[in-house]
Amino acid sequence: NIDNLTAINDNSGISYYYKADSQNNYIRVNNMLFRIIRVNGDGTLRIMLDDVVLTSTFGNENYKNSTLRSTLNNWYNTNFAGLDYVVAGQFDASNYEDNYDTDNLIDLNGYRSDYVGTLTVREAVLMSKDITNNSFLNTIHGFYLMNASGHSDAYYYKDGKVGVTSYNSVLSVRPVININANELVGDGTYNNPYTIE
Repeated sequence: NIDNLTAINDNSGISYYYKADSQNNYIRVNNMLFRIIRVNGDGTLRIMLDDVVLTSTFGNENYKNSTLRSTLNNWYNTNFAGLDYVVAGQFDASNYEDNYDTDNLIDLNGYRSDYVGTLTVREAVLMSKDITNNSFLNTIHGFYLMNASGHSDAYYYKDGKVGVTSYNSVLSVRPVININANELVGDGTYNNPYTIE
């Protein structure tokens, strides 16, 4: 039910995203538990792995050639390659200098189409704004976001905040994929997560 979600423009239309304290966005896909991040403008669902099972360095200021991207691709190829309901999505891989615009999720230059990525800076900021506790984004050591700072740092998320760290830091990685799921069953709670009908 998108009526309770926050609307924002993305490259494909109007996107609806969940806040980081949501408790009704669980979805089980391929026997793995995810959280729905948003309904993309094209109607597909962007979902993030609920468990932290990967670690990596960022490895390079250009995401395209980064260790982080290789880690994500290896996970995807092991678990999801060839599944027809997983679709390529647009991920914001921009390098931000000192600030980022969260008025919308539109970016015609810094986006790349890929089957797997991770949460972006703007998504993390929007999801965690005005959230004080019970955030499903929180992890013990923090996790990499998809963007670099344009200097010598990469962005990461920890304890409700976006920060920067060295490209060589070893942090958690939380894969994000996009799925085409026209009909879901379940109620999105932990005990009765959505599944693809």
